Amino acid sequence: RTVISAIGATRDKSVEDENAVRKQALASVESIHGVAERIAQGSEYDVVWYEQHDRFGASVRVAPLSVSGLLREKLFAERSVVLTSATLKLGGDFNGVGASLGLAPEGTAGDDLPQWKGLDVGSPFDYPKQGILYVARHLNTPGREGARTDMLDELAELVEAAGGRTLGLFSSMRGAKAAAEELRGRLDKPILLQG
Repeated sequence: RTVISAIGATRDKSVEDENAVRKQALASVESIHGVAERIAQGSEYDVVWYEQHDRFGASVRVAPLSVSGLLREKLFAERSVVLTSATLKLGGDFNGVGASLGLAPEGTAGDDLPQWKGLDVGSPFDYPKQGILYVARHLNTPGREGARTDMLDELAELVEAAGGRTLGLFSSMRGAKAAAEELRGRLDKPILLQG
């Protein structure tokens, strides 16, 4: 709070567009202050974690465990919204994802819950002709230990057999990163990582 007050009181005539610079600095400090207060409060509705990035350095992050209330209040209540994804429909309808977004079941609406409709437009992808689902049941169940040698050997064989055209799904980001790094060293194919 002292820094916020000092920014408002300080004047430097040598700085071009001093007011814009001051406003930007004040917004940055207020944002840091708000995040620090939120972390210090230790709300049961937030999750706090530490990250180390090669490019950005260390950071402490805070995020709500659920964004449903924020979406309902700040987005859905004020405007029309179109959400698209290949994985929104679960169990034959969109109610699962709707609930996680703070919406009532499709076709119902309450006093503060907006009306909405889900639409499945299908997919041009011919799954039986264009894809193979492979589950390595003979390997141990994946855990938090990251990528294992037996799994990496199997995955490398599959990627080679498919000529590279492979999508690997992992139970953890750590496992996906470890596998991507290892396979980049083993295979002469581009290995992309998302997440």
